[in-house]
Amino acid sequence: MKHMLTSPTLVGHVHLAGVTVRDAKGDPVLMCEDPLVTADERELILHELSRAEQLPRDRRETAALIGMVSCWFCETPLTSTRQSKTSATGVERRYDYYRCINNCGPLIPMESADEAVERLIRDSFGDDELTKRVWLPGDSNETALKTAVAAFEELTSLAGTMTSKTLKDRLQGQLEALDSQIADLEAKPIREGRYEDRPTGKTHREAWDEATTQGSRRDLMNLIGVDVRLGVHDGELLSHPITLGSNLPPLTQKSPPK
Repeated sequence: MKHMLTSPTLVGHVHLAGVTVRDAKGDPVLMCEDPLVTADERELILHELSRAEQLPRDRRETAALIGMVSCWFCETPLTSTRQSKTSATGVERRYDYYRCINNCGPLIPMESADEAVERLIRDSFGDDELTKRVWLPGDSNETALKTAVAAFEELTSLAGTMTSKTLKDRLQGQLEALDSQIADLEAKPIREGRYEDRPTGKTHREAWDEATTQGSRRDLMNLIGVDVRLGVHDGELLSHPITLGSNLPPLTQKSPPK
């Protein structure tokens, strides 16, 4: 069985020089009798942190599609830019665009691109119910097994640093206790943690209509899973969905060049 290890530095445990302090059985010594988070809650925190690391880090971007659109021609993620133009009457207007850093084609008008992706979402999902992916922690056996394996790995990494017989004997005792604990847990039924899609009670159309700010629409598109290639050729906006949740509609747009 393949085990997914949790972080070796565990929240709520006593540490010394960055290493978890453990008792004779190899179990971590708690900082208090009643930890702020349970082992299951710690698993959820670790999974959410891992998921967050995969999202676009630059939250200063105001463009709705940053991190979800790439260049039609070279597939490089698009950035945003703003240009100001002054009319003959002296009125200054600002125009927002998506652009490829490789300058593969003309600037892409942001308003037109945002509207094209909105139509794509509406046409693709219509009144299908929106689901939300939630993390379901495993049972206590799975959490205990992950914790024991992580402890064994951590202690094993220290084996080569021990020079005194006293510490070597103590470490060996901890490893034997953990080995026995892991064997017992592996013999028990285990329900592994997993993600599950659950209905939200709203259609995609309803959720989109309620998302009135760029931030809320970004969150909705992240929830759906949007990855679109955009470009302009001969004055025509080209769009092609690479990822659109688990639902890709019959494409009427031109396919990206190969």
